[in-house]
Amino acid sequence: MQALFPELRKFFQSFSPLPRRVLHAGMPFVLGFFAAALAGRLLMGQCGDYDKMARITAELFLCGKELLGAVGVGALVLQLFLSAERYG
Repeated sequence: MQALFPELRKFFQSFSPLPRRVLHAGMPFVLGFFAAALAGRLLMGQCGDYDKMARITAELFLCGKELLGAVGVGALVLQLFLSAERYG
C-alpha cells in the first residue's frame, strides 16, 4: 500500500497542464459533496427527520461519486488525446 501512493503521485505529475487543471478545478466540488454527505450523516438524528436526512446524504454521496468519475475520466481522456497528439 505504501508503494502505491508514490506511484500514483508520479502518474498524476506526469500529466500535461490542461488535464491537471481539470483535476484541480473539479476536485473541490467532489470534496464538497463528500463533506456535505459526511456532515449530513453526523447531524442525521439531531436536526430534522432521520429518514429524510438519510435520503439526502445518500444522494449527496452518489452525486460526489459520479462527479469524481466524471472529473477523473475527463482528465484521463484529455491526457490520452494530448499524449496521442504528441507521439502520433
